[in-house]
Amino acid sequence: MARLLLQENIDKLKGEYAVRFFTVATAFLIVALIIFSGVLFAALLQVSIAGDIVQDQMRKINSTELAADRKALTEKLDLLDEQIKYVGSKVINPSILIETLDLSSGAGVSLDGLQIETQYTDADNKVPGKIIKITFRGLAETRAELLAFQDRLGKSDLFAKIDIPYSNFAQTTDISFTATLFSDKSKILNLSDEN
Repeated sequence: MARLLLQENIDKLKGEYAVRFFTVATAFLIVALIIFSGVLFAALLQVSIAGDIVQDQMRKINSTELAADRKALTEKLDLLDEQIKYVGSKVINPSILIETLDLSSGAGVSLDGLQIETQYTDADNKVPGKIIKITFRGLAETRAELLAFQDRLGKSDLFAKIDIPYSNFAQTTDISFTATLFSDKSKILNLSDEN
């Protein structure tokens, strides 16, 4: 009987230790899950905050002068695309000619008194046709601005020759100048608005 009692006590102890073991194991598992979820939440929170910071920086970049410069450049490229379309068809209407002069003038040069000499297409000299020569006056803030203007016009494929008399370069500031542009023979500078 003592043996039976001993066996019952051992079975009872095993049961109590099993319950304690499973209780401790469950508690340990719950604590581990809580710690893991806290670490996961912190990581997700950091990713979310980093994403917000990146979006804020992108908003700042888009709202800076860089965005304004990008927009201005896009507008100029659109204008150049239009000019290329006209040059490609070898017909350039007056608005493209004036826009080319305007883009070439830059900030330190203003133009005035544009005169266009044309070849007439009829015997009565009433219907203008090809542009032969363009003459205008202008004012440049500095000699460097005037030289830069001359260089920019020289790079345009609309004109065969740019004539700005050397006497215009005598002054160093507030230079009043005249210029004559001769059309490129390979391009038809036409006064009609038809393309």
